Parts: sequence; C-alpha cells; structure tokens
Amino acid sequence: MTLENIKGMTEYLENDCYCPYEIYDTSGFFYQLFKPETPCELLAESKYGEHCLIFVAARPNDEFGNDKTQILCIEQHEGKIYDCFRYDATDHNIKETKLYATGKINRMNLNEYAEHDTVKEIRDIFEKIDAIMV
Repeated sequence: MTLENIKGMTEYLENDCYCPYEIYDTSGFFYQLFKPETPCELLAESKYGEHCLIFVAARPNDEFGNDKTQILCIEQHEGKIYDCFRYDATDHNIKETKLYATGKINRMNLNEYAEHDTVKEIRDIFEKIDAIMV
C-alpha cells in the first residue's frame, strides 16, 4: 500500500499542506516530507459516520536524513482529507494508536524515539513560558 491509495491523500499532500508534502508533528513546529508514492502500512482505522481517522506507518522522504518510521494520523470526512499530523512509530505508540482507534482508551500517551528530542524540549519551554505569562 502507498499513501496515494488513501482516498484524498494525493490531493492533500500536493495542494492542501502548508507546503507540498509537509506533514507536521504534534507540536506543529517540525515537518517531514511524505510523497504520495510513499509505502505505508495501515495500523488502524476509526469510523464515525462520514468522519474517519486513518492511522498508517510510513517512512519520510526528506533530504534531512530523517528516516525513522512515523505514524500518520489522517482525518478524513466524506472522502476529503482535512488534517494530518505525525508522531514517532515506537512500539509503545503503535499499541496506543490501536487502543485509541478501537475506543479502548480516549487519550494517547505518546513517547518519542529520543529522550532529548527537540520537540520535547520546545514543549518544555512553552510550558514554562505559559506559567511566566500568567
């Protein structure tokens, strides 16, 4: 399976992303590139009427050497992709994703490949800034 096999994904990647092929992480700061022809594996799918969350594992196609598998959470409504974000495909996150998609948990506790990841450090800074601003 490739990303282009997901209905609406080619249109989303080429025209609806902030910049073509960019999928951002959960912090909204860092992106990786995913092309429509990127191979992927379906992990889980949740359907609520015409609304659907599709979770796939895929490796990015970017020039920065980021090649660790990511989980893409794809929000689809009536066949159109409205949003997509990514997070590390650790064993823990794969289990959490499957539990979330089947309704066994209502919130995921995600982890990252690296303990001292830049995304985590930025989140820590923003949490401190929020406290200072108050």
